[in-house]
Amino acid sequence: MDMAKIDAFFKVMAEQDASTCICQPGRSHCFRLQGSLKKVEYQPLMDEVLRPMLYEILTEGQIDRFGGRTIWTLATRRKASPGSAPITT
Repeated sequence: MDMAKIDAFFKVMAEQDASTCICQPGRSHCFRLQGSLKKVEYQPLMDEVLRPMLYEILTEGQIDRFGGRTIWTLATRRKASPGSAPITT
């Protein structure tokens, strides 16, 4: 099975020891590093690129729940609060 495209974000997050990535179409992404938000040196992704990347890892129920959102927060399980979901808005 091929790796999901969004896994590249999680790989960079792990390398940077980031707990969270905030994605908004057309804007710079931010990582939470040691409690502070830092812009990621990466070209902003437009909605037509970002949304399919996220949908690739979501269940149908999650797509129904979160599909209309324009800001996405990706959190790693090891840094997120206990019981929190890996994808929130």
